[in-house]
Amino acid sequence: MSRQWSEEISVSTELAHQLIERQFPQLAPAAVERVGQGWDNHVFLVNGHLVFRFPRRALGVMCLEEELRCLPQIAKRLSVPVSNPLFIGVASEPYPHPFAGYERLPGNPVHECAPTRSMRSQHAAEFAAFLRKLHDIPTEEAKRFGASSDVIGRMNLAKRIPQFQDYAHEAREQGLIQDVAPLLRLVETLPTSADIEHRARLVHGDLNFRNFLIDGEGRLQGVIDWGDVHVGHPAVDLAIMYSYVPQEGRALFQSVYGEVDDQTRALARFRAVHTSLYILIYGNDIQDEAQVREARKSIELALEGE
Repeated sequence: MSRQWSEEISVSTELAHQLIERQFPQLAPAAVERVGQGWDNHVFLVNGHLVFRFPRRALGVMCLEEELRCLPQIAKRLSVPVSNPLFIGVASEPYPHPFAGYERLPGNPVHECAPTRSMRSQHAAEFAAFLRKLHDIPTEEAKRFGASSDVIGRMNLAKRIPQFQDYAHEAREQGLIQDVAPLLRLVETLPTSADIEHRARLVHGDLNFRNFLIDGEGRLQGVIDWGDVHVGHPAVDLAIMYSYVPQEGRALFQSVYGEVDDQTRALARFRAVHTSLYILIYGNDIQDEAQVREARKSIELALEGE
């Protein structure tokens, strides 16, 4: 299977240091430390409190540009801290792409915290309240400040169902899951693409366990990586009701967010497992046991009540 997370654009610590000091001399002398990478970006910690992201794929450049247009407008409408850019780097000869720096937010990604079921259920309302605020931003306003539509077809089932099936079979072949049957049964609950009905919302677009931060008690501290923000189907975000919240916490989630119709729930559950399978394969490929563990947990949670 083609590895969509493969690097296309290299950024060394030395190059990041050079670009940051050249474009933002107020940060010099900059202490620059590589702290990791995602599918789309190289990530550096600067002066102990700033996080700089440099796209490592062409798609990552497009995502960052979307984020830079939208996030300053979105951030002021939310009660949860988000990774709002403070420093926006421009393309130059040594690195012909934009890059950005953000204040480091408190908390850690879920896979670094391993919250218990009780924590996930107890704080489900915080995630629901965040999504309610985000999804209530008027879509026409979002389009005016630059939010695009779902150009990559996250809810294009003709595209996503075969992809989902491929991920499921590959995960089994790699020994990451034992039985694909419960996963494949999810497809049977889905509408056809032509039958999908929804009112478009402004969505984060990639709200998996790597992109929100919690404290040691499981409380939501911040939401990061807004490169997939767009106007589209709310199910892409409501997936966290399945991938993060246990079955016993979902009533609380919906009591705060509002009732979710049957079709949207089916799509959200499918999206939850689709994304978690992808991260499971990715985590195994880069030998990140914490991400593998949490991806398995996310799939297990999503299948509860199936």
